[in-house]
Amino acid sequence: MKLLIVDDEKLICEWLNYSIQAMKSFEIIGTANNGSEALSLFYKTRPDIIITDLKMPVMDGLELIKKIRQDNDWVQIIILSAYSEFNLAREALRIGADEYILKTEMNNEVLQEALIKAQNSLTRSKKEQNYSVEKSLSQVHNRKILLNNNILNKDEIDSLKSKVPEWSNHHYFIIAIWTNHLIKGFHLSNSYPINHVFGFHYNDLIYIYIEKISENLQHKEREKLMIDYANEIAQINGCPIAMSETDSHIKNIPLNIPNVINNLELSFYIEENRVFNKMTTEKENDGKNEKEENIFEIPNINLYTKLKVLLSYYYNSQVLPLKKVRNRLWELMDTIEVSYSKNPELLKAIMSAKKIIAKSTKFSELEISINKVANHIKDGDLKLTSKKNSYVTESMKFIEENFMHPISLEDTASYVGLSQEYFSKIFSDENGINYSTYLTKVRLNKARKLLEYSNYKVQNIAESVGYPNVSYFSTVFKKEFGCTPFEYRRKQLRKEI
Repeated sequence: MKLLIVDDEKLICEWLNYSIQAMKSFEIIGTANNGSEALSLFYKTRPDIIITDLKMPVMDGLELIKKIRQDNDWVQIIILSAYSEFNLAREALRIGADEYILKTEMNNEVLQEALIKAQNSLTRSKKEQNYSVEKSLSQVHNRKILLNNNILNKDEIDSLKSKVPEWSNHHYFIIAIWTNHLIKGFHLSNSYPINHVFGFHYNDLIYIYIEKISENLQHKEREKLMIDYANEIAQINGCPIAMSETDSHIKNIPLNIPNVINNLELSFYIEENRVFNKMTTEKENDGKNEKEENIFEIPNINLYTKLKVLLSYYYNSQVLPLKKVRNRLWELMDTIEVSYSKNPELLKAIMSAKKIIAKSTKFSELEISINKVANHIKDGDLKLTSKKNSYVTESMKFIEENFMHPISLEDTASYVGLSQEYFSKIFSDENGINYSTYLTKVRLNKARKLLEYSNYKVQNIAESVGYPNVSYFSTVFKKEFGCTPFEYRRKQLRKEI
């Protein structure tokens, strides 16, 4: 794999050169100090992988990525980012970067992991390119006709037959698989009197095969033959297979495609290498609720819990369209991204999760990725709670030591290094009362002790707990304890007698 390094920091370039030279699978074909030099080198050398900084003179990393992606989508781009540049890193990933490494975490292990990931991605891409599934115009033409979701008219049927000689008067059925099995090398069975008509991509994740079987067979015989055929394909390839029912009319094929897609999507949850058809899908979904609960509107539920509940709900329902599940999880990732925009590790997990959400064909893969996000949220919340607790504890100590002085909310917030608004909120959340009420209670409890155990005058006690105006002190004291300071002291004296 040919590799290009782009960074304006000499030490980083030297370290990358030194580290990568020890990795036998990679060859450094050039080093550039800015995006402009890198672009020129890119067109001359055509590297497989680019490692680039974001902030550079002449042309920065973002501009470099944009220019490369204008006419090249296969080269793997790894960006180097500092914590303070995370917004830039997020933008870089949005416009076409494939991976990023935090400079503070960069070591041989992290670098090698990123390079191997890029290498594997390139290998998969090349296999996909070699596996030509839509070479001919006839296949593109047929795909367009068959995905219209309507019954075919005579002209469309004639057009299909003219483009593909295999179309004839037979019974037709549809097989659907996940496209990642094409890359691994997918094989149809030749052991049965069933013929392949043609195949095409339904979308990026699903591949469709149109198969035909003799119309001279009895219905039960035909159904058994199809099941045996599909089971053998599932066993040969080690993957789930979705299958439609047979239909004697070509015109109905577009109507059957959505049904076979639904059958395949069930394998997303069940993850068994077997056949999923109408009968098995109805059996699995029997009694399950298709209505999605509005988890997002449950009161007093944090994002961590929402994620865990949502995953559990999707797995247990197993009937929601996969597109809806993906969209819902993507929306939640966006919400979390906004709420935790200052947590680089969490944002990195979200970006990884989004890739899985878009491409995963197994619920377990999705679950692992989403759980990583959930755990980052939980850890972040615990750290935040711990930090909040430390701020509140520090402020309470400050009050304890300075209650006799005219300390305000602003004074205390400034002491612990927080804004008034944020400090006021976390203080109230932690103690159940606001700052002013808490300070008053501290002062009055100190005053009460002095009234009980000292001979100080009420005027002096008031001043010693932070109330220079004895009249105001008496009013506040009575509101809290139901009697004036004088009455309170008299009651305590009577108790002693």
